[in-house]
Amino acid sequence: MMTTTQLDAKLDRLARMLPHWLENARHRAQFWPQFNALAMDILAQAEDRDRVHVLHRLDAMLLANGVLRKNDEGDERVPPCLR
Repeated sequence: MMTTTQLDAKLDRLARMLPHWLENARHRAQFWPQFNALAMDILAQAEDRDRVHVLHRLDAMLLANGVLRKNDEGDERVPPCLR
């Protein structure tokens, strides 16, 4: 498991990559597999007490880059932590 500081460092790196990925993806759907793989890796390394923090950071970085998650019906929605 990682410390909060270590998790934040990984999240910071991921946040710095997002603009490049989004700019170079031909379609937004190409972005999600890569983002989800890295996000889930970070989340898997978080202690239970840090999971909410990681989820909030992930949602905030998506929103900062104009990306909304899709629900099961395929509709875009605001990240849950920002409702």
